[in-house]
Amino acid sequence: SLLGEPKLLLLDEVFAALDVLTIQMLQKIIVNLQSEDRIGIIICDHQASSLLSVCDLGMILSNCKIIAKGTPKELINNPIAQNAYFGKTFKIN
Repeated sequence: SLLGEPKLLLLDEVFAALDVLTIQMLQKIIVNLQSEDRIGIIICDHQASSLLSVCDLGMILSNCKIIAKGTPKELINNPIAQNAYFGKTFKIN
C-alpha cells in the first residue's frame, strides 16, 4: 500500500482479532505515517478503544447515517454516541 507513496490510506478493521502487542505496534505505525510521512488515514474499525487512541476525529454511523462526529473525547461524551455505541461507562486510556 505504501509503495506508490499515497497521500491517503483507507484501512478496514485493522485492529480486528489481534493481540495487544500487535495492536500497539500498529498504533505506533499509524501515528508515524500521519505525523512523519504526512499520510492521511481513514480507518473503519469496531475496536473503539484502539481506534480512538490514534485518531484526531471520528464519526459514529448508525443505519447508514452519521449520528455523531468529533474528537475522541467529544464522541465518548456525546449522549447519542453513548446510546448507540459506547454505553455510559466506556473510557479510553
